[in-house]
Parts: sequence; C-alpha cells; structure tokens
Amino acid sequence: MNNIITACVILGMMVACMPERESFPLPEDTPQEPVGEQLFEVLKNPASGYNAIAIDPLNPDLPQDFKERWDQAVQNVHEWVYSGSSGRMLHSMYIRFGQRDTVDVVALYHLRASSNKVLARWTYTMALDDNGVGRLEFVRQNGNGNILGPIISPLLAYFLEEHDFRVRWVDETISVHPTEGTRLGGFFRTDNPSSFVFGTLTNVPAIDNDNWPLPSTPSLDKFFKIENPVDAPYYTSVLINPDDPAQSQGFRDLWTAVKTDLQNSSGRQLHQMLFVFDPEFARLRILVYYYTATGSRTSAFYRYVPALHYDDRIRLLFNSEDGNAALIRDSRLMDNFLEAHDFVISETQSAPSGGGKYLTFTSTTTPSISFFGELGNRAANCCAFWPE
Repeated sequence: MNNIITACVILGMMVACMPERESFPLPEDTPQEPVGEQLFEVLKNPASGYNAIAIDPLNPDLPQDFKERWDQAVQNVHEWVYSGSSGRMLHSMYIRFGQRDTVDVVALYHLRASSNKVLARWTYTMALDDNGVGRLEFVRQNGNGNILGPIISPLLAYFLEEHDFRVRWVDETISVHPTEGTRLGGFFRTDNPSSFVFGTLTNVPAIDNDNWPLPSTPSLDKFFKIENPVDAPYYTSVLINPDDPAQSQGFRDLWTAVKTDLQNSSGRQLHQMLFVFDPEFARLRILVYYYTATGSRTSAFYRYVPALHYDDRIRLLFNSEDGNAALIRDSRLMDNFLEAHDFVISETQSAPSGGGKYLTFTSTTTPSISFFGELGNRAANCCAFWPE
C-alpha cells in the first residue's frame, strides 16, 4: 500500500486535511534514433550536432567550376545598384537542413555604407532517395532573397536550382581539412562529377544575423583560440602599440611619418590601434586612438571585412568609416598599406612585455614591414578602455 502524506490547513475553526498528490518519477528521455552513415541522415538528425554545410569561398580545394561562379556572383553584387546605393560585398553561403525535407540556402553579405551584416534566404524542399540524390524545389524566399536572387544567378538559378545533386561526404581525394576532426560534406551534380560545392559541417541554431558560421580556415583555431576559455572561445582583439621599439623599423617609420604630419597639420596626435573582430570573424573594426588638438582622448573607427585565407593570410576589405576616421585618414597608412597588402599571421615567440599572447602581421608585398599586437577580448569602445 502506498504511503500518502496528508496536508492540513485551517479553514475558519475547522481543520481540513487532504491527501497530497503522489509524485511519480519523470519518464526517461525517449532515445534518439541512431545517426545514419549517409551525410543527409547526419544533417537531418538533431542527435548528430550538425545541420548545415558552411561554404567558405576561400577554401583552396573548391573546384574551378564553383570558383568561377562565385567570382562572377561577387562581381555582380559589387556592381549592383539597389535603391540608389551600391557597394555590397558577398561574404559566404551555407545550406541548412530542417524538418520534413526542408532545405534553406542562405547567402551572407555586407553593406559597404555601414557595418551591417545582411542575409538572403531561399527555402526549398529536397526529397532525397536512398542514395542521397534529389533536386531543390523552390518554396519561398525572404525580401533580401527576392532582390538578391537574380544578382547571384550563377550560383543559384544556374547551379543549385538547375541540377540534381547527391548529398554526400567529401573524400580525401577532393579535400582534407588541416584541422583534425573537421568534417566536410557537399552537393555533387549527378550529371557532371567535376561540378560540386562543399564545406565544413556546422550547426546553425537559427537563420538570423547572429548565427553566421565561422570561417573554416585553420588559422582561426591556430592563432585565436583560447586554450582554457572561461567565456569566449576565441580572442577577438589585437592591441597594437606602433611606437614600441620592438616593432619593425619599416612600420615604425611609416607610423612616425603619418603621426608627425597629422600633428603638424591639425594638432591631432595618434596614439595606438586596436583590431576588434566580431564573434563570427565576419567583421573587423580598426579602432585608432588619438588626442584631439585640445588634448582630449578620442578614437576613430575603420570597418572591414576580414578575408581569412587557409595559408595564414588575411586581407582587410574596406567597408566603411566614421566621421573621426575621415579626419585622420592618411593614404600612406590606410589605403596603401593596411588596405592594399595581404598579411601573414604568425605567433610572436618573444613577447615584448606583459606575458600575454602576441600575433605578428607581416606584409607579403614588403616582408620587411610587419607589426605585432597583444591578443585579448577588448571591446571596440573608446570610452571603456584607453591604452597607456
């Protein structure tokens, strides 16, 4: 017989007792269906931890067929004028699998007139046979998809929407990612084995501007990953003191010339620089600290899209700048150096001081010119932090 515990309450002058409800153990979690071996079974099963293929256009193993389509789409977007403005920058794409044979193709791009990140979304059904073969059947699109679709037709209408594809793993004859454990999958045309697209498997919790997949370059984990993270998994800032005597002579000479000319012409005095990446490493702000002519502390923003290559190179693609940045911009430092050169990232072995972790950026155009900075997680805010 079950033991029933009673609870009593005073109701006026009477004491009323009633049995408490018996407690029963919660049912055990319903076991997940085992994850299948085929790629589409993995992408459709929440237990796998993957639901998307992130296409990084900087992956050197992508086939020439796709690279040409991508380059044409990038050029089309760059030249595209919509509502009187131009200068959009196509960034990357991903293909996300949902429930009931739903597949979303998402294009990620930037507006050059601001620091905004934007996405275009096309939703399809894709019924796959036992071999993972099927065709994308259009269902709907968001507003950005409606206006962007014709602009990137080399990728969309004349590629992904036009052919039957086999969704399968990428074998080692095509590509092996340098980072151990990184899994690759792709869409392979059934009529042309040399025409396909692939990327790293990832998880996109929701299709919005807060969930851009990380670049798949191994440089991200190699240089920016925090070994024992407490909160953020990656360092997102690099603090640069151009006046440090340990900087390369060429970089110090460049900085000194710009600094001297600015002070002579306007009374403003350059101080230090801070590189700040967003959490997805899709945007970069260069914060330049300086003193005004009256000695006040302030800063300027230069906004970029960082192109992180697989061979540890980075290129800064100009996006926009604030009003202060226009006041202190010097073409020798910005246009002809930071924005014109590719830089090879390396870890600085002999930290100048402080015991932190330092990265060096070496120009591929002029290897004698390099600069280093200390990794951290500083915010892009002039008022919260001022480097001494």
